[in-house]
Amino acid sequence: MASFVLKNVHFEFGGTTMTSFTESITLSAEADAPEDTAMGDDWRSFLSGGLKSASLDVTFNQDFAASGNDTVLWPLLGTSAAWLIRPTTAAVGATNPSFSGVAIITSYPPIGGTAGDKASATMTAVCKSTVARATA
Repeated sequence: MASFVLKNVHFEFGGTTMTSFTESITLSAEADAPEDTAMGDDWRSFLSGGLKSASLDVTFNQDFAASGNDTVLWPLLGTSAAWLIRPTTAAVGATNPSFSGVAIITSYPPIGGTAGDKASATMTAVCKSTVARATA
């Protein structure tokens, strides 16, 4: 897949497809590189193979209706739930991999904003398991 415009990400959280509420989404993956610099070294030295971690930051168009995103997210605050992301809503494949795991919602302010602004809500979740990447 060549460069593309991110406009139709498929996102599921807690078994519910949240694509139609999602305004922005970021899956961040990191790996530690512990330092092993010793006396006499002129340059800092680091080890590969450190622990990995990941987090999700998602901004939603807020919706309090019975089928809205708040009814999914509020009960899951502080608990863990499965999630899945694909770059587009097309089927999983080599050019549209899926990323999935289990995450704990650590932040979800359901109400916030300025008078006259669109109502939105941001969810932050830390992954408590391995993040899987699949192409089939």
